[in-house]
Amino acid sequence: MLVVMKNKQLFLDHLNKNKTLIDDFNESGSQLYIWRSEPYLWLSIDGEQVQSIVDTSDPSRPILPVPQAMLIWTIWQNKLMPSKILNIGMGTGTIERYLAGGNYELTSIESSKRVISITQEHFNLPSKAHIIHTCGIEYSSHRAEQTRTNNKSPYSNTLAKYDVILVDIFENEQTPRDILSHEFYHNCHEILDKGGILVLNLYLTQDQELLAILAHTQHLFEFKCLIDFQDYHNVVLMLSHSPIPEEAQLTQLINSRPEQTSGLTHIKEIISHMHLVS
Repeated sequence: MLVVMKNKQLFLDHLNKNKTLIDDFNESGSQLYIWRSEPYLWLSIDGEQVQSIVDTSDPSRPILPVPQAMLIWTIWQNKLMPSKILNIGMGTGTIERYLAGGNYELTSIESSKRVISITQEHFNLPSKAHIIHTCGIEYSSHRAEQTRTNNKSPYSNTLAKYDVILVDIFENEQTPRDILSHEFYHNCHEILDKGGILVLNLYLTQDQELLAILAHTQHLFEFKCLIDFQDYHNVVLMLSHSPIPEEAQLTQLINSRPEQTSGLTHIKEIISHMHLVS
């Protein structure tokens, strides 16, 4: 995920002061580097863009605000009920590390064998992580077709649907064109449970792209919420079959359950940037 943190330059100066190159490789035309500056380990694109980062002294804690925003649903979710999660775009495993101790059945999709390998080797990926090496968009399409086929047959067992789908994939440092299509959202709608939520990290270059997504999802998801971020272009879009709590409700939940959000250090700032879309 492409991010710029608040006080980005101070943070980058700290990281770059004593950084050591651990590994580098080419992926889809971009040069990726793994750097270390204790206690941090991070992946950068073309030497500059911080794609993801882990604090090796506390690997389960997400450092950057975008993945924290993508995990905001954990605040109001029922922790007593097991949840089936699909993460399209595992990257270096930020979501996997955070959810590892919870009551989740997580399936992670990653299209790059090399990224899977370096995440297992360097980024404290939980040993129980269930990873599928494939294209996430193709996986959602195939799974939706399986669901439709099962629903038509009186002899097939019902294919379990997901409670949460997370989408965090990029192509040439932008959101792939397929994510802008109606077909993608229709497939995600097919494989989500009735009370499910779809969360996307988007890096869009034109307002029309976001308007197109909202148009595609108008009749698929009743509830929508945008989270924007000061100083950078990512937006997180949440699409749900169930109501999304407003800022006051979330603040009350955070204050009443501080142990549930202790790892989400940007959470109060994040919820102040939430915008429910009618």
